[in-house]
Amino acid sequence: MNANPHRLRSQYRFRVVWSALLALALLASALAPSASVQAQQPIDPVKHVFFSLDHVVIHNNLDQDAGEIRMTVRVWRINDGCPSDATSFDCITDLMRSSKIDFRANDGETVNLGISFPDTPGATDYRGPDVGPSFGIPLYPGRRYGWEISAVERDFIWSRSLGRVSGIMHAENDWGLGVHDDHADTGHFSAHYAIQPIKWAPNLKPVALDAEGTSSVCVSVANDGTTSAGPFGVTVLVDGSAGPNATVESDGADAGTTARVCTGPFEVVDAQHRWSVVVDDQRKIVELDEYDNRLDREGLGAGPASPVPSPMPMPSPKPNASLPDLTITAIEINGRVPDGKDDCKDGKNTVAVTVKNVGAADAGSFVVHLSEDKADVALGDKKVDGLKAGQDRELRFDGVRLKKGTQTLEAFVDSKESVAELNEANNRLSVASSCKDDD
Repeated sequence: MNANPHRLRSQYRFRVVWSALLALALLASALAPSASVQAQQPIDPVKHVFFSLDHVVIHNNLDQDAGEIRMTVRVWRINDGCPSDATSFDCITDLMRSSKIDFRANDGETVNLGISFPDTPGATDYRGPDVGPSFGIPLYPGRRYGWEISAVERDFIWSRSLGRVSGIMHAENDWGLGVHDDHADTGHFSAHYAIQPIKWAPNLKPVALDAEGTSSVCVSVANDGTTSAGPFGVTVLVDGSAGPNATVESDGADAGTTARVCTGPFEVVDAQHRWSVVVDDQRKIVELDEYDNRLDREGLGAGPASPVPSPMPMPSPKPNASLPDLTITAIEINGRVPDGKDDCKDGKNTVAVTVKNVGAADAGSFVVHLSEDKADVALGDKKVDGLKAGQDRELRFDGVRLKKGTQTLEAFVDSKESVAELNEANNRLSVASSCKDDD
């Protein structure tokens, strides 16, 4: 009996398609990293960093006149199972990509940029879900990260590469932290840049665990960071397990203070068990150090609270200190201190920021950054060549555009962190203002 030719062709097509799908599945399985290679993402980052680009020097713009330069900054994570210095798109995951940085420059010209990623408003075109302007770029233990500063000279028809400055961040090179000045691989430009950890964050640390009475357990948590911490949880474990009433919520802790919280009744409060306390196990608080949130001790005696070790002391100005200390003493809009009642107009305004060096040493050059805090909008930067000890200076920001309604203006002195100061925690000042219609 003759076979139906249409049926044979249909079976043949099915077998071809099925074979192709099976081959693709086997190929994907062979190319995918094995389970042993696919490391699980660590829970907490070991560092939160900012990447800043202070200035660049154009050595050869590949043009006969001033070149139209476009620069881009990128930071990425190297995927598991890939080479330790991988840069191919299938081996990296972008964490941050800058907006286009466009400028004109002649050969030998220095271009001041003063951009910090990802916290300068408008500086980033893409930020990963874990990257933010208040807590930077998280770096996790056991992982490797790459970055690059690339540049092209743009003509009407095509663009020509000026090369790139690049590097790898990992634990062995201390994540590349520091201030650097490197030439591009082509030699056409050099970049002055920095990779620095965040400085403005709380740091919670359990410092004492004791019994109060015969059924309650109390924990003392120090915040030795530079900013206040909001509400966080505290969990007490007995022999590694959390029983009833084991978790209590703290209202928070200001920088340089210690919060004390106590649990509800515990069934067992004695010295025959291993006691532990874990602070902020829900990861609500971004901290300077995420790896000092646990305290363990053998046994727990009833009685009065144990002495609480002092947290890291916050620096205070001293007459004989050998460092400057920059601070913002006033922000005025159109000649007066805002009080929230018709402080400005819808349109252009003049904002004056007064900076003072309250330290005992002269300060070198620094930048004052003005922003509209709620909308995260940059309003301007002013560079100051230096400020002697005890002196102050008023900086005028002319033509500052503000919108009708209420807003908060923030001035940030030494926003590029170029001055080593006695106290880094007093560099910001915010004022609320209200703008009316422009008459």
